Amino acid sequence: MKRNHSYSTRQWIILQVCILVIIPGFISAQYQDRIWVFGRPYAGSSNATLNFGNQPVPSGPIFTLPNGQPSSISTSNGNEQWAVVVNPFTGNVIFYTDGKQVFDHVNAVIPSIDLGANVSSVQPVAIAPVPRSDLKAKNSYNLYYIFSNGTGSFFSSFVNGNIVYHIYDYVNQTFSQTFTLPGPYGTADVTEGMKIIPCDNNPDVLWLVTSLFPYTGLTTKYVVYKIDKNVVTYHGDFDFGPAKAPLNTGASPIIYITYSRAGTPAGITNVGFASQYPPAVFTCQFDNINGAFLPNTVKTCNTGYTSSIPSIYTCEFSPNGRFLYYSVYRTTATTNALFQVDLTDSVLTPTQVKSFNYPYAGGLKQGPDSLIYHVHDDGYETHAMKIGRILTPNQKFIPGTTPINQFYQENFQIYNNVFGIGLCEFLVIPYTVQIGTDDFPAAEGLDLQLYPNPADDFLHLRLNPEDAQGGTIILSDLHGKQIISVPAGQTRELEIPTGHLPEGVYLLHCITPNRTNLQKVMIAH
Repeated sequence: MKRNHSYSTRQWIILQVCILVIIPGFISAQYQDRIWVFGRPYAGSSNATLNFGNQPVPSGPIFTLPNGQPSSISTSNGNEQWAVVVNPFTGNVIFYTDGKQVFDHVNAVIPSIDLGANVSSVQPVAIAPVPRSDLKAKNSYNLYYIFSNGTGSFFSSFVNGNIVYHIYDYVNQTFSQTFTLPGPYGTADVTEGMKIIPCDNNPDVLWLVTSLFPYTGLTTKYVVYKIDKNVVTYHGDFDFGPAKAPLNTGASPIIYITYSRAGTPAGITNVGFASQYPPAVFTCQFDNINGAFLPNTVKTCNTGYTSSIPSIYTCEFSPNGRFLYYSVYRTTATTNALFQVDLTDSVLTPTQVKSFNYPYAGGLKQGPDSLIYHVHDDGYETHAMKIGRILTPNQKFIPGTTPINQFYQENFQIYNNVFGIGLCEFLVIPYTVQIGTDDFPAAEGLDLQLYPNPADDFLHLRLNPEDAQGGTIILSDLHGKQIISVPAGQTRELEIPTGHLPEGVYLLHCITPNRTNLQKVMIAH
């Protein structure tokens, strides 16, 4: 058995290499609804879309969305991050927002809806389906929480506020009244950062994490709220990490929050933070079963910066969780740079991957193809937003040794007349929380068998290669992050290693040009 598993592992590695070369275009073709609008026009009402394939570098809108290109996005809309709600099984758009205005699936503005977020916040909204696993609520993924962050700054204007939330009913296409968060900090001023983290052992529970505005005594304070079905409660607050401070320029204190469960034991999430002032990047482990940060696990990277400029806006984990990337703008008066931090090092010393001849840059976000996309020119001065991508984000970058053109692809896409500081949350599908036990769509004729389920070290898949010709098999976690992707239709049986995955529920999606099959997979060690 050991010998057979070693052979399968080698075969798996070969498949992984092949998938990078062969199927990115196929993935894009099958998931057109994941190619979406981001940023805002510098002038007028143009917009941009992001395609995850390997097509030639385009200029301007590059892919017509299934319901056409939005024409209502203007210079008054958000210039930092947006968010979208999609059907977790099909990827079809339900609505999208800059935190204030809401656009429906046919790109029309929904009138009389103001979600209350600041359009200049790096994380203006956090969205997740209302998590219900009881059979009476099988269709409750049609209800969505929308948490809106009122803090942000747009150039010289400065606004600070609290987080509020709404519930969106997809069936009736209605928004609830505005709710404030419960507990002692429900109406307190917060920084721009907030994130929703799923619980490993209870699909009914999510955690909302935010950072308090750095008034006296609150400079290292983070608050956790529990989302249990349709109830939100204050859960606790925690002190950890470098002290943050409001900027002396009148801008808000930006804390950006991201997370990864790769490389961590079951029940633990590694959370990454980027702080604008003073510029800092750090991580802290989060017990996602009990909703508690573990302050003794904080790892801080010495960025070497002390003032508000240079400025750090966002950070992102590599797919394997080993590296944390962050982008710094105005490293000099005319340049910005991208950095990598190896979290396995005893001392977290950043490595500069690349410098760019533009003063401003912004967001980092892992796409559905497991590459990391990077805004290296936000278009503020050039009026042309430029996006690169990290091609091998799981690899340690060694200056002078690692070929930069094999590690990073500059100008992957360029958009004229577009201004955007960060990449929006909908570069990956929002949380596909499993609802009930029988609410998967029909297999539509594609016969896919998997065993054992629950799986331990390996998951076996059996299918008719003729039926699956031209397709792909994707294993994702419940918050939509792709973990494994292999071509279908090459063999009757595949063996997928799962021993490295945390215990829990996953989704296995087999997609061909004409048929689909979605199944729930349990990992238990």
